[in-house]
Amino acid sequence: MPADKLPHLNEGQKARARDLRISERGYAISLKAAELARQRADAKMDRVARVIAEAVRQRDPEAEVTAVVWDFRAREFKFLRRVNGKEYAESVPTQILDDVILEKEGAGDRLRKELDYRLGGWAGSAA
Repeated sequence: MPADKLPHLNEGQKARARDLRISERGYAISLKAAELARQRADAKMDRVARVIAEAVRQRDPEAEVTAVVWDFRAREFKFLRRVNGKEYAESVPTQILDDVILEKEGAGDRLRKELDYRLGGWAGSAA
């Protein structure tokens, strides 16, 4: 990776690199890799949130998704949907979301059908 693409280390980071017995360049590369991984994870989470919001709106045009989070303890995605001023907590099938994140063919449609079912509709119906 070109040096101009790497973060400039402050004195604390340089000391940390020495403590870890790695080069400053190696430490800068690890910081850049972590930054890129966070950006990629954020982009995937944004995609999941958009797919969930779209599926919820398809089921109920009056509904709004107000939050999407990963529940580490339960190992599942959860979201809040607001309908007529009241919020409802829902969960999302993890396996389907894994497929959405990995952009597997048909995963978005499977997620929409599952959410439609969970929100009281019938798979494949439109609001």
